[in-house]
Amino acid sequence: MNRRGFVFGLMGMTAVAQESGLAGPVLGYSLDAEHHVRPLIGPAGSAYLAQPLSGEVALRDWTGSYGLDAEGQLFYGLGTQELRRVETEGGWGMVVGSPRPSVAVVQRDSRIAVARDGAAGAVLDLGMTPMALAVAGDGALIAAADADRCGLWRPEGEQLLQTSIAGVRALQVLPDNAGLCGLAERFFLIDQMGRREEFADARGSALGLTADGSTVVVLDGESMKVRVFDRLTREWAEEPIPFAAGRITPLRDGRTFLISSEAGESVWTLALRGTAMQWAQIPLVRGGRN
Repeated sequence: MNRRGFVFGLMGMTAVAQESGLAGPVLGYSLDAEHHVRPLIGPAGSAYLAQPLSGEVALRDWTGSYGLDAEGQLFYGLGTQELRRVETEGGWGMVVGSPRPSVAVVQRDSRIAVARDGAAGAVLDLGMTPMALAVAGDGALIAAADADRCGLWRPEGEQLLQTSIAGVRALQVLPDNAGLCGLAERFFLIDQMGRREEFADARGSALGLTADGSTVVVLDGESMKVRVFDRLTREWAEEPIPFAAGRITPLRDGRTFLISSEAGESVWTLALRGTAMQWAQIPLVRGGRN
């Protein structure tokens, strides 16, 4: 571990956050171990997970400002308000958010739909069953990959790119429709012309991208490492993580990510300046739902 190290949240911060009535902007959200949504309050580095949003909804997945319940119904969170059901056909199997938390894409079999600001758009049939999905921050572009190929689509159905690449586990759309990045046996970049650049030293299971597209985060939960790639300098940095992380979620400031275990028992933020990493453990405010 390098000299920056990890900034551990003290248990006393939990009581302070609750008793002093700390308030601030909602930086993002996280599912807790009981599958309820907790808003992340305050700036990166000193944020805390507040009490769960009101309502009796237990979710099986959450990304950005959207989540799915056990029946595949889509829900939307805004600030600290009660979760709101999104009017869609339901039965969705996967939801994936973008660096802008108000946008997400949902999928069932070969059908997908983009949701913006709590409203879902028309359903599109991709003609493939995605294993990985991503959506641009403005919702104008969708990336999808099945077992043998990946591509880019507009929500209206126009396909902009298709290329053969097998075993893709995670995708992100680059800003300004510049292409996509993904994880298979190695990390790769593909531009709009289909030109591909691959990196042999960056395996992982989850992928994050800063809002400006300058920095890529590769999460390797198996080896308990995170790797950061600067697209401009082509430099890599690597640090260990203190727990078996399985999820990486972009937050509203565009350069901070929520790194968490699948069950939500351990939650950290990772803030980036280039390839420099600053970690902070997130305390929980004790108490039930509001």
